[in-house]
Amino acid sequence: MNQIFYKKLLITVLATLIVYILSALITKVLLKKEEAIRTKHLTRKWIGYIRTIIIVLIVLNVWLQNNFSLTTILGFTSAGLAIALNQVILNIVGWMLLMIKRPIEIGDRIEYKDIKGDVIDIRVFYIVVLEVGNWVKLDQSTGRLVTIPTGKIFTDPFFNFTSGFNAIWDEINILITFESDKDRAKEIIMEIANESMDETIFKKIKEQQKEMSKKFAVKPGKLTPITYFSIKESGIQIELRYLSFVRKRRDSNNFINEKIYEAFMKEENIEFAYPSQKIYLEK
Repeated sequence: MNQIFYKKLLITVLATLIVYILSALITKVLLKKEEAIRTKHLTRKWIGYIRTIIIVLIVLNVWLQNNFSLTTILGFTSAGLAIALNQVILNIVGWMLLMIKRPIEIGDRIEYKDIKGDVIDIRVFYIVVLEVGNWVKLDQSTGRLVTIPTGKIFTDPFFNFTSGFNAIWDEINILITFESDKDRAKEIIMEIANESMDETIFKKIKEQQKEMSKKFAVKPGKLTPITYFSIKESGIQIELRYLSFVRKRRDSNNFINEKIYEAFMKEENIEFAYPSQKIYLEK
């Protein structure tokens, strides 16, 4: 019994020393001409992981009873790794889906939870997004890079702004006084909205809508601007709804707002409304 014990102990010690020596030599050879600190760190870390796994397998094979074969050990080890690396495996499968089905591609503008931006790279474990919005208004870039695990494609909803139909509906609310000529205000707003969408843009969006209806159960609908009225405390609100290219939203919004302001300032019967009070004095 003692002989068997010491034999197993000797094999374990020798095998561990050999694995450590070999791993040290491999590390030295791989990093001999490498200067990048990050690469050196990752190389050492992964060699350390592999070394530990090999030593554990050797110890299990030496010390466990004879009825446990190496195949059985590898089976248990694989099952344990599958559980421990569940998220890693999910990310790899998610990456494969992104490469084959392409629900998201490089260049798409997407939104995931509170993250919105343009996809600039799709890697095995994560999607790299150049953020837009957040503290910057109307979908302009913040300059920050955000990473989203590729496995989230299976568990969470992603919003794609540019896949199939590269335009979104935007709204501008204009508040005028109760005394203003609302019909004339609506006429001006519609003229400016139609001017902002020239024939080239309209034709391109219409073609994209037709292509999208071929891929998905989407019925082609209205593309021209439309206005709605609602009564507010301070006046009449005219709500303009119009189509804009995803990456031109701020330009379109700025153009329409500026033109509406200039046009209303020339009209005698139209005034912008704002919170105010009227005081009546009696003798």
